Amino acid sequence: MTHDQQQPLPPADECAKLLEAIKKQDFHFYKKNVVSYSTLFNRLISENRVHEAHGLFNKLIKDQLCQPDTALYNTIIKALCSFPILKNTALSTSMLDDALKLFKQMVSQQRISPDLVTYNSLISACCEHRRWRRATLLLHAMLDSSISPNVETFNSLVNAFCNERMIEQAYHVLYVMQEREILTALMLLAAAYGNLLEAYCVHIQMDDAMLLYHKMNKRGFKPNHATYDTMISRLFSVGRSGEAHKVLDDMRAQGQMLDKSTYLCILYDLGRKGRIEEALSLFHFIGDDHQLNSDNSAYNELICGAFKCKKPHLARELFEDLSVKGRKPDKQTYDTMIAGFCGEGLIKDAKQLFLKMEESGFLPIEDTYIFLLRGYLKSKCYDDVKTLLLKMSKTYYRLDALTYSWLQDPIADGSLDNT
Repeated sequence: MTHDQQQPLPPADECAKLLEAIKKQDFHFYKKNVVSYSTLFNRLISENRVHEAHGLFNKLIKDQLCQPDTALYNTIIKALCSFPILKNTALSTSMLDDALKLFKQMVSQQRISPDLVTYNSLISACCEHRRWRRATLLLHAMLDSSISPNVETFNSLVNAFCNERMIEQAYHVLYVMQEREILTALMLLAAAYGNLLEAYCVHIQMDDAMLLYHKMNKRGFKPNHATYDTMISRLFSVGRSGEAHKVLDDMRAQGQMLDKSTYLCILYDLGRKGRIEEALSLFHFIGDDHQLNSDNSAYNELICGAFKCKKPHLARELFEDLSVKGRKPDKQTYDTMIAGFCGEGLIKDAKQLFLKMEESGFLPIEDTYIFLLRGYLKSKCYDDVKTLLLKMSKTYYRLDALTYSWLQDPIADGSLDNT
């Protein structure tokens, strides 16, 4: 069995005896033990005794107790690179430096050389410590040694660059790997494009995102579901609705559809920005029969957006459209409509809807009481104020400071009693 394969760890007491024997250079004891250095190091590392393992490894080399091979070097390098401590602390930085020194030792020897595990461990650690130049140099050294990077190599570099908004550096990695014909596997190349596209979208570099998207399409690659979601959301957000619809068409052709949370966020964002027509266009594009529009959630967002755009007539049309399609308003629908009518000064409409809401068995939220109460006070509908206050007293809701202050003048002039 080679020590690239998983070996059973030695018992703790045997491990301790072996450690003591090595420290005393008791070779007679060591030769009687069948436990390899590899399993000994694995035992120490499993107990988070990485410094001890590293010190022992250096002793083996210094005292020429053995000639470590690539796998043994990798065991220590990987442990130094991935020890579970806070990143970018002095201790973690020192351990990475120790790993890089071991790497130099490997490179300087003729009988062994770093392999994929060595490079992946070091590149990942350098990225975590923001040593971008060192990580890039390691990639080039890897390629010069004719060692082909794998998905782990790529993810460490490109994801780290993308997360730091170093998009040009991420693209450079992709370019280098393409130039050297490393990214020949379709899965790896598709992942490369997808990660870079996601980064462009997250950082709202939509011109670059669209160029890369078209390049992907020409090569037959498609984004994953999460990237589609992000891309469409960002395109709508920056006012590129036409392109958003086109990408959504492509997404549907792949048998995929927006997450409901993404869809509702887009509708909310468009309404908030005064672009309710675009929100309606997306709503109709999705279609009434689609699962995304299977409940009242989209209607509620559109109604809210219509009021934000000062279009109460549109909100009313949407509300009435529910009945036309055989649906019933839910609690949120009523609350949104009443708040919107009050905001527009349509107190009579708000009152009628409030009564209908009660008849439907829904308890209004506290804000609905407050909005309606303020509307009554503005319109000097004091009988309605009294009725609403009485209803409110039977709930656990309480007046806020502003509404309470509005009650003081009508109480003072006798329009309302103090009870």
